[in-house]
Amino acid sequence: GVYINRIRQGGPADIVGLLRPYDRILQVNGTRTVEYDCCLTVPLIAAAGDRLEIVVQRLLVSNELKSQRSEDSSSASDSSIVTKTI
Repeated sequence: GVYINRIRQGGPADIVGLLRPYDRILQVNGTRTVEYDCCLTVPLIAAAGDRLEIVVQRLLVSNELKSQRSEDSSSASDSSIVTKTI
């Protein structure tokens, strides 16, 4: 899979503020990208146009995990991985 290396300052991801370095891209506009490398994933993102729906997996460090659990009472799992649709 493809991981986000950095967020370009002033770019769309920076402005929206939902993506972070080390997020793993699982899906782009409904296309599963778990087995894709960057040569397949980046063109999907570039071709998305004005609307991009991206599903990422984020590894949380312990203090983020505690915060996430308190915000999301529906999560009964002890997993340190959170999947977000952005």
